[in-house]
Amino acid sequence: MTKTISLRNFDFISLTDKGLEREKNEDYLAYFDTFNGHVFVVCDGMGGHQAGEIASKTATEAIGIFFNTDYYKNPFEAIENAIVHANKKVFAYAQQNPDLYGMGTTIVLALIRDNLVYYGHTGDSRLYTFSQNSLTQLTRDHSYVNQLVDKNIITEKEAKNHPRSNEITRALGLTENIEPDVTSSAFLPAENDMLLLCSDGLNNMVQDKCIKKILSSDIIIEQKASELINKAIANGGIDNISVQIVRFHNIDRNYKPEAISNWTKKKGVKFFLNKKMYFIGLLLAFFVAYFVFFNEKNENKQAIEHDLIISKGHNTTKDGLLMIYPYKIKANDKLELIAENFNLNVDDLKLLNPNIDELIEGMHLKIPIQDTYIIQGDDEIQLISSRYNIDPVDIMRINDFCEIKLTVGRELVIPLAPKKP
Repeated sequence: MTKTISLRNFDFISLTDKGLEREKNEDYLAYFDTFNGHVFVVCDGMGGHQAGEIASKTATEAIGIFFNTDYYKNPFEAIENAIVHANKKVFAYAQQNPDLYGMGTTIVLALIRDNLVYYGHTGDSRLYTFSQNSLTQLTRDHSYVNQLVDKNIITEKEAKNHPRSNEITRALGLTENIEPDVTSSAFLPAENDMLLLCSDGLNNMVQDKCIKKILSSDIIIEQKASELINKAIANGGIDNISVQIVRFHNIDRNYKPEAISNWTKKKGVKFFLNKKMYFIGLLLAFFVAYFVFFNEKNENKQAIEHDLIISKGHNTTKDGLLMIYPYKIKANDKLELIAENFNLNVDDLKLLNPNIDELIEGMHLKIPIQDTYIIQGDDEIQLISSRYNIDPVDIMRINDFCEIKLTVGRELVIPLAPKKP
């Protein structure tokens, strides 16, 4: 527990607990007073052995260094670049340390500058605001069930009890490049408003209405944080639990900070609005596009050549390319069995995963597949299998179901068709 720190217009508390079932605490949280503003970060690590705690710590420390290295006039740009920077640090760390391969972390970040609040995130760690006795979730989880909700396959209510509700679709460190979600506008908090940053160990164990009740209680914020942690533990405490509460006071509602360009214009739109420079800009854009096109074409050619090494002898997609699926290693998994289940051989897997000397539960393997498919209302396993030219048994085996009856909304991984004799 960190000591509550009183500043000009807010005070805050940071608190974390490993919960009841985890051996280690893989969450990491921090506050940084930087010349870009006041930065709050919560990261929730994942991976085998020490990988999770290393990933979350690496990301958090990278954020602190980033905001203290250069000044960014545009806070939106600062947040996006900071999260991208943290992702590269975690990814590079894993590449340099084979034992940590597959580690990753979520992140939620809040930046307070000139009394305004900006934020961004990747994964399912959340940011809430509590104002006028109302609790509002500002971030939207990057999760499998939210994808189903967005496609109107399931409802928000059904998502809460979905068997795959804990599966995230985006995290730092799993790929070299990532696109974080950054708010498109800042907001000015009112007197006694609060921010709550938390890992999913809180919101998975404590319902929003209970969080709201605790935040609205007439106790100091240290006690509020302790109550949230204790409630999560009392409800099972199956994961690490981390909370940061920021309470605002002495807010100058008449203060008008320097206007920041709309985030959607950050990539140089104003430059092209200058009529005198229009044609110069147009020519410059043409040459940049020309260079990028041929550079990407060359990179794509290398990627295709790499995929063809993997797919040689398989029935691939109509474009001749394959998808890469991040397979999470389970207890007692063996490389030979994984390869067999996905209609590959061990050499195929080692080519895509050169640093895999042993399988560690929780790590991720890159697996070449044909596609992923979300089951619709009138689907049948035979129709799906014929569409992809593969035996239904192969689909059922790697998706861990034994009955032919399909569950609407479930995502199926479609493996490669067996090699031709």
